[in-house]
Amino acid sequence: MNDTQFGFSAADWSAAAATYAEIGDRAARVTTPCGEGKMVWRIWGQGEPLVLVHGGAGSWSHWIRNIPAFEGDRMVIAPDLPGLGESAMPPVPYSPE
Repeated sequence: MNDTQFGFSAADWSAAAATYAEIGDRAARVTTPCGEGKMVWRIWGQGEPLVLVHGGAGSWSHWIRNIPAFEGDRMVIAPDLPGLGESAMPPVPYSPE
């Protein structure tokens, strides 16, 4: 039996999960009102703010490899955009158009 999935071994997946948890646990998790729902933001570090906005169908974790490089001297702010990650789905239909 091959112990790889999508070219990654079980150890690779375990290391990625540990990194996700470790970096996520260091963040302050803040929620703000967003329409009738909420928007979730994660904040690391102190200093000049740096806002990292993920692409479509993503979450703050798109930036997981970048956050450690900046959090030492910047306030890194990474939102989950409405309807993605942990943020609430807007109560109205929307599309990329």
